[in-house]
Amino acid sequence: MLNGTRAGARLLQPLQAYGRMALSNYIGQTVLLLAIQSIFLKTDTTTYVVSTLVSLGIVAVQIIASNLWMRRFRFGPLEWLWRCGTYWSIVPIKKEKN
Repeated sequence: MLNGTRAGARLLQPLQAYGRMALSNYIGQTVLLLAIQSIFLKTDTTTYVVSTLVSLGIVAVQIIASNLWMRRFRFGPLEWLWRCGTYWSIVPIKKEKN
């Protein structure tokens, strides 16, 4: 419904790159959250709230990073590795210059 309007499409457009890099972002968020929790967070009842806020911060950073990455590359790094393994050959990752 939101994507059906011009304003909605503009609002959702930054999520396109984030979705195209879903595997890289999923693994990246998991690794970052586990590292932050093991280093900085204690195990008590506030951990859930803090973990949620940290996760939302990580997602915001990943949306920005995904958009910057996809300007230069055709795939996310883990998506590229997955594709190379699937095809048993090195697939070009860089976008061709116009």
